[in-house]
Amino acid sequence: MDAVTLQLALYVLMGCAALGFSAWRKRREKANLALYQSLREIFYTAAPEDMLGSAPRQPGAVIGVAMDWPIEDTQATVIACADGTGSIYMKRQGSAIAGGYGAAELARAFVAEAARWIAKAEKVDAHPEPDSASVYFYIRTANSLYRVSDSVSALLAGKGATEPLFVAGNNLMTALFKLADTAEKVPERA
Repeated sequence: MDAVTLQLALYVLMGCAALGFSAWRKRREKANLALYQSLREIFYTAAPEDMLGSAPRQPGAVIGVAMDWPIEDTQATVIACADGTGSIYMKRQGSAIAGGYGAAELARAFVAEAARWIAKAEKVDAHPEPDSASVYFYIRTANSLYRVSDSVSALLAGKGATEPLFVAGNNLMTALFKLADTAEKVPERA
């Protein structure tokens, strides 16, 4: 095989590798998005008793809150339930931190803060993701869904109208990230 033929063969192989990598990356991004969407959807569609067990609840009591926050090139969804469970889902990465009860007090504080916003929230039938300039807070009761929104730039400057709700959501998110970072790592198999 002469040098020209060898060089041509290398270019063909490099092209095939680039196409294969591109196809793999698209499949991974599609899978990440599907995972994110399905995890997020559970919050909106699960029956209250599946989320919180059979504990008695006051009619209209808040059972959970979700904060959809666009962060750079992705979106974080922070979820807290009245039973003290909390989770974070990352859209682009398709990752989740299911913190369970690891930050129960902060999850309950986020839900309690959300309950204070029901009167200011609009009742909604759908739960779309926000645009890149907005943060959406979805407040769920046993039979209704409410939404409050605010500007990302105002919230990051500490001047958002929903600042207390944003802070409560961020406190939970920070605690869950710390839990994930300090969790005992599973050793690799030899």
